[in-house]
Amino acid sequence: PTPAPPAPQPAQAPRIFQPSWEIVVDGKAEANGTLELVFQPHGGESKLLKVNVVAKTKKDDIAKDLAQEITFAAGSAYKVKTSGDRVKVKAVNKKSPPCHIGIETQGVNGVAVRVGKG
Repeated sequence: PTPAPPAPQPAQAPRIFQPSWEIVVDGKAEANGTLELVFQPHGGESKLLKVNVVAKTKKDDIAKDLAQEITFAAGSAYKVKTSGDRVKVKAVNKKSPPCHIGIETQGVNGVAVRVGKG
């Protein structure tokens, strides 16, 4: 009998490290939920950031909550600024390693989060 083919592995997107990122929050929470993002400086440990979102929370407030979590995880090597529904994360200087920011889960109805080059 021929051996069974190996089970397919879930595809994992390669981690991209950049000196700056922009996170855009869109929509309004229709129900309570959770957003989870991953922050990882190049060569450093990845950290899971969790933001609990309450129903009817507006996108600007969700962006502020995300910024607080990123500021706490990123430390002094990165500058985190919010402007309305956008969060910008930028390496403070050339010595700061580029970082990766990715979305783990978007469990909030009515809210979409995009992560792109800053």
